[in-house]
Amino acid sequence: MPSDLLEHKIFSIDGTPPSDSAVENYSKLRLLSLKVDPASFGSTYEREVAFSKDIWFKRLSSPFKQTFISSVRDDDGNDRWVGTVTILAPSELLPSTVEPFQRAGAAEDWDLYFLVAMWVHPEYRGKGLGKELVAAGLEWARNNRDPKDDPQGNREKVIALLVRDHNIGGRALYEKMKFEYLVGVASDDEKDLWMTVKCS
Repeated sequence: MPSDLLEHKIFSIDGTPPSDSAVENYSKLRLLSLKVDPASFGSTYEREVAFSKDIWFKRLSSPFKQTFISSVRDDDGNDRWVGTVTILAPSELLPSTVEPFQRAGAAEDWDLYFLVAMWVHPEYRGKGLGKELVAAGLEWARNNRDPKDDPQGNREKVIALLVRDHNIGGRALYEKMKFEYLVGVASDDEKDLWMTVKCS
């Protein structure tokens, strides 16, 4: 079923601070993603199920990243959260995250953003929700102004992501969204593939 025929919406978790209900719904969705598709993430269900409410709250409170949600209307008229993606701006990135790009000389002319934690519930895959989530993240990055962005606009804004080589569906989605494979940048796991797209 195409996403335009599925009663759904894509929205960002806004609010400073985020609401208690948003924190609760997000933590449930994230934990479900780790339980259903453990091989697709760098973290584990066992690690994150132990997070306190304060940790989940902080995860959604940074001004340097944005989390998007896909929700669908169920038979009872309630909105069910079924997909998510987060975009990290340069000020959110740890030096160790950026270092492999710098060592490879791949990011000298980039304002580097990361797409992480992308997931859509298996029941709703193939309906265009993942594409809409990624598009929302790219649009946010395109319009975002981060303190570490080049104020003169001489660097290109680039979004990077890691995808497992066995994640055929994810790779196909990113390829459709114009991401290209990036060689020469090391990853912690040889099964991880770097992909990037320019969004300046």
